[in-house]
Amino acid sequence: MKIILIGSFLDDWSTNNEMFKALQSLNHDVIKFDYRKDQKKPNFIYFIVDKFFSFGRRFDLISHLFINIYTSILGRKKIVRNVLKLIKKEEPDLIIVCKCDTLKIKTLEKYKDKLIYYFMDPLKMAKKIRTDINSSYCKYSISTFGKVSKNLMFSDHNRHYLQGVDKNIFNIKVPWEKRKDKIVFVANITTKRKKFINFFKKQSIPIDCYGLGWENSQIYLKDLNFIYNEYKYVLNLCQDNYGFSVRVQQAISSGCVVFSDYCQDFKTFTDLLRNFYSFNNQYDFKDLWNQRKNIFYSENIPDLSWSKIMNENFKWINSQ
Repeated sequence: MKIILIGSFLDDWSTNNEMFKALQSLNHDVIKFDYRKDQKKPNFIYFIVDKFFSFGRRFDLISHLFINIYTSILGRKKIVRNVLKLIKKEEPDLIIVCKCDTLKIKTLEKYKDKLIYYFMDPLKMAKKIRTDINSSYCKYSISTFGKVSKNLMFSDHNRHYLQGVDKNIFNIKVPWEKRKDKIVFVANITTKRKKFINFFKKQSIPIDCYGLGWENSQIYLKDLNFIYNEYKYVLNLCQDNYGFSVRVQQAISSGCVVFSDYCQDFKTFTDLLRNFYSFNNQYDFKDLWNQRKNIFYSENIPDLSWSKIMNENFKWINSQ
């Protein structure tokens, strides 16, 4: 198929880059379009204006008006015109729209039957950028958070499914039994996370932390995989009670045992989350850690690659 992938590609660690490579590996003709690349940088006044109209999208009575204005300033009208030109030129079979919070997706509505709205952020962000409105212009929507898919996706057909990983990056390099009998935690510091980590350290549970605010800096991609391959165990702390980030898939694919606080989405993917154990609170985790010698590490790691995930998504689309 010929596919236009609209997303953000400037950062090497952007998951849209992984999607692009996976689609190519599946022998699709893929054209990527970066909806953020040519946006104008606002001066102080336009920065305030931008924030004002962004915030106003959250209120139902004015949401459509504010979305219209928000997606028309700072060169965003030109960007959507370039998207329309690209679609007309390439005549794609499918158009995948990844988040695209500053893009006026309504202007693409005439291509609705080809549009897939892809969203990989938690419920809080979905409410902020109004995925309910954005997805309504697309025939299909796919969200990696179940609560978002159920409540804030208004496409004709909605799917809740996992985010994938790049298996060329996240893979096993060191056998599990040769790794450190310690935990690694990778995420920026928050009040909740700091509370958990401080509890673990007071209990003499060995844990190393990476991310903004911790003793070690942020880490991504191959460097992250290298770190995961040093440790037997990875800690995951969910952002809310509903879903989990791709760090879980990255850690499992890197050959780690993952400990995570519970969220609703885990029960949806129990068959795909091997070497995974959830806990309800700090004390529950302490018991789990003290009994880790009884944990069986399975070498039968599921395929969580973007190639596999996108293949499953296309099967779902074809079945609708």
